[in-house]
Amino acid sequence: MKALFAPAIAVCARMRNIVKLPLIGAFFTLPLAIAAATGAIAWSSPAGWAVVATYAFAWYFMAGHLLAHDGTWDLINKVAKKLGNKPDSNADAVRGQLTPLAREEFVADLRSWGVPDRYAVQAGSLVEVR
Repeated sequence: MKALFAPAIAVCARMRNIVKLPLIGAFFTLPLAIAAATGAIAWSSPAGWAVVATYAFAWYFMAGHLLAHDGTWDLINKVAKKLGNKPDSNADAVRGQLTPLAREEFVADLRSWGVPDRYAVQAGSLVEVR
Protein backbone atom coordinates (compact mmCIF):
# COMPACT_ATOMS: atom_id res chain seq x y z
CA MET A 1 0.00 0.00 0.00
CA LYS A 2 2.81 2.40 0.87
CA ALA A 3 4.45 1.82 -2.52
CA LEU A 4 1.37 3.24 -4.21
CA PHE A 5 1.62 6.41 -2.12
CA ALA A 6 5.44 6.67 -2.16
CA PRO A 7 5.57 9.82 -4.35
CA ALA A 8 3.01 11.67 -2.22
CA ILE A 9 4.72 10.48 0.97
CA ALA A 10 8.11 11.73 -0.24
CA VAL A 11 6.72 15.15 -1.13
CA CYS A 12 4.64 15.50 2.04
CA ALA A 13 7.41 14.34 4.35
CA ARG A 14 9.67 17.12 3.14
CA MET A 15 7.14 19.97 3.14
CA ARG A 16 6.48 22.23 6.10
CA ASN A 17 2.94 22.15 7.48
CA ILE A 18 2.53 25.87 6.75
CA VAL A 19 2.75 25.01 3.03
CA LYS A 20 1.44 21.44 3.06
CA LEU A 21 -1.93 21.91 4.76
CA PRO A 22 -3.14 24.87 2.63
CA LEU A 23 -2.02 22.93 -0.45
CA ILE A 24 -4.10 19.93 0.63
CA GLY A 25 -7.04 22.28 1.23
CA ALA A 26 -6.60 23.71 -2.26
CA PHE A 27 -6.59 20.19 -3.73
CA PHE A 28 -9.90 19.47 -2.00
CA THR A 29 -11.36 22.79 -3.12
CA LEU A 30 -10.36 22.40 -6.76
CA PRO A 31 -13.16 19.95 -7.67
CA LEU A 32 -15.73 22.28 -6.17
CA ALA A 33 -14.30 25.24 -8.06
CA ILE A 34 -14.48 23.31 -11.32
CA ALA A 35 -18.08 22.33 -10.59
CA ALA A 36 -19.04 25.89 -9.67
CA ALA A 37 -17.35 27.40 -12.71
CA THR A 38 -19.07 25.09 -15.16
CA GLY A 39 -22.56 25.05 -13.71
CA ALA A 40 -24.50 21.80 -13.79
CA ILE A 41 -22.20 18.92 -14.61
CA ALA A 42 -22.99 15.84 -16.61
CA TRP A 43 -20.67 13.31 -14.99
CA SER A 44 -19.84 11.73 -18.36
CA SER A 45 -18.67 15.10 -19.72
CA PRO A 46 -15.02 16.26 -19.65
CA ALA A 47 -15.89 18.65 -16.80
CA GLY A 48 -17.42 15.76 -14.84
CA TRP A 49 -14.30 13.68 -15.37
CA ALA A 50 -12.14 16.65 -14.29
CA VAL A 51 -14.11 16.90 -11.03
CA VAL A 52 -13.74 13.18 -10.36
CA ALA A 53 -10.01 13.16 -11.24
CA THR A 54 -9.12 16.18 -9.11
CA TYR A 55 -11.18 14.87 -6.19
CA ALA A 56 -9.41 11.49 -6.42
CA PHE A 57 -6.04 13.26 -6.56
CA ALA A 58 -6.94 15.28 -3.46
CA TRP A 59 -7.67 12.06 -1.56
CA TYR A 60 -4.41 10.57 -2.86
CA PHE A 61 -2.43 13.56 -1.65
CA MET A 62 -4.16 13.52 1.75
CA ALA A 63 -3.35 9.81 2.15
CA GLY A 64 0.26 10.61 1.32
CA HIS A 65 0.24 13.24 4.03
CA LEU A 66 -1.14 10.82 6.58
CA LEU A 67 1.29 8.04 5.62
CA ALA A 68 4.28 10.43 5.56
CA HIS A 69 4.10 10.54 9.35
CA ASP A 70 5.73 7.10 9.63
CA GLY A 71 8.77 8.01 7.56
CA THR A 72 9.34 11.19 9.53
CA TRP A 73 9.38 9.31 12.83
CA ASP A 74 11.77 6.71 11.37
CA LEU A 75 14.23 9.49 10.59
CA ILE A 76 13.88 11.00 14.08
CA ASN A 77 14.34 7.60 15.71
CA LYS A 78 17.52 6.98 13.67
CA VAL A 79 18.97 10.27 14.92
CA ALA A 80 17.94 9.52 18.50
CA LYS A 81 19.73 6.15 18.34
CA LYS A 82 22.87 7.76 16.94
CA LEU A 83 22.92 10.47 19.61
CA GLY A 84 22.01 8.14 22.49
CA ASN A 85 22.07 9.82 25.88
CA LYS A 86 25.10 11.99 25.20
CA PRO A 87 25.12 15.02 27.51
CA ASP A 88 26.61 17.24 24.78
CA SER A 89 23.71 16.63 22.37
CA ASN A 90 22.12 19.94 21.45
CA ALA A 91 19.95 21.26 18.62
CA ASP A 92 22.96 21.75 16.32
CA ALA A 93 24.12 18.16 16.92
CA VAL A 94 20.64 16.88 16.06
CA ARG A 95 20.45 18.99 12.88
CA GLY A 96 23.93 17.77 11.96
CA GLN A 97 22.64 14.18 12.11
CA LEU A 98 19.32 14.86 10.37
CA THR A 99 20.72 16.37 7.16
CA PRO A 100 22.77 13.32 6.07
CA LEU A 101 19.96 10.94 7.01
CA ALA A 102 17.37 13.03 5.17
CA ARG A 103 19.65 13.09 2.12
CA GLU A 104 20.06 9.30 2.21
CA GLU A 105 16.30 8.76 2.48
CA PHE A 106 15.54 11.22 -0.34
CA VAL A 107 18.15 9.70 -2.68
CA ALA A 108 16.81 6.21 -1.89
CA ASP A 109 13.28 7.38 -2.72
CA LEU A 110 14.40 8.86 -6.05
CA ARG A 111 16.30 5.69 -6.95
CA SER A 112 13.26 3.55 -6.14
CA TRP A 113 11.24 5.66 -8.62
CA GLY A 114 13.78 4.96 -11.35
CA VAL A 115 15.62 8.28 -11.27
CA PRO A 116 19.17 7.71 -12.57
CA ASP A 117 21.75 7.60 -9.78
CA ARG A 118 23.61 10.66 -11.04
CA TYR A 119 20.50 12.84 -10.81
CA ALA A 120 19.31 11.32 -7.53
CA VAL A 121 22.63 12.13 -5.84
CA GLN A 122 22.63 15.68 -7.26
CA ALA A 123 19.08 16.26 -6.01
CA GLY A 124 19.97 14.74 -2.63
CA SER A 125 22.78 17.24 -2.21
CA LEU A 126 20.14 20.00 -2.14
CA VAL A 127 18.43 18.57 0.97
CA GLU A 128 19.30 20.39 4.17
CA VAL A 129 17.62 20.26 7.58
CA ARG A 130 17.60 23.62 9.35
